[in-house]
Amino acid sequence: MMFGQAELSGCIQLKTFCNEIDANCWLQENPDLEVVDIKFSATEADDCILLIYRIEEQGLSVNKK
Repeated sequence: MMFGQAELSGCIQLKTFCNEIDANCWLQENPDLEVVDIKFSATEADDCILLIYRIEEQGLSVNKK
């Protein structure tokens, strides 16, 4: 399940996931993205994955599922 997406600048975006299965599926659906960084955070009850990625300025079509 995805928490959200936010635009940092024209080319850098964030995407958050609460499990690695959803993150991996989204990455497989968007193979042309340049991943800048991946951050992981976890508690006993919850996991969170933050993907920081770059898209082309002219607008790369990104699957927003």
